[in-house]
Amino acid sequence: MLPPSYVSFFSVSTQVSAALIGLLFVSVSIEAESVFGERATLRRQLTALSAFTALVNTFFLSLTSIIPSSSPGPAAVALGVLAVNGTAADALTALRLRKQERRTVTLLLIVISMALYAYETALGVKLILHPHDIGTVDDLLTVVIAAYAIGLSRAWQLLGGRRGHSLLRQIRAALRGRTAPGDDDGAT
Repeated sequence: MLPPSYVSFFSVSTQVSAALIGLLFVSVSIEAESVFGERATLRRQLTALSAFTALVNTFFLSLTSIIPSSSPGPAAVALGVLAVNGTAADALTALRLRKQERRTVTLLLIVISMALYAYETALGVKLILHPHDIGTVDDLLTVVIAAYAIGLSRAWQLLGGRRGHSLLRQIRAALRGRTAPGDDDGAT
């Protein structure tokens, strides 16, 4: 059984996840044809799936963690395994993209996501073996926050948010002697 402060965190996280999933559904439904229709690119589909996976993962992990007298361990294992499997399939799909469509950031986020979900699975196993290990629960909270970061960044990309502002992209553009995509004046 989790201490009340953790239950509060997971309760709020459940509500936040549900709201974000709802907003993702609304945004995708407005532009459904460009995300999942005939003219949709594989890249946009992968971006939507990545955002959905991260947000659904946090939702169900948080929801199952507020069940009285339960441990988040079994849910973390099940959700982590499902997310690793789905993200691995996304990675294989991303490798099929044309070179100009496949960006380092996309593959990097997929690899980071897979590592995060594998870590979630490992933490779940640890919680099954040691259900009262609060340090592991703390680590699981970090996974939830990181999954939010991935889900929100992917949702932002799906909506066409500015992608040219990353430090890596700025450095690469500077080395090539031009401004990074998305920069009007080249300032960082």
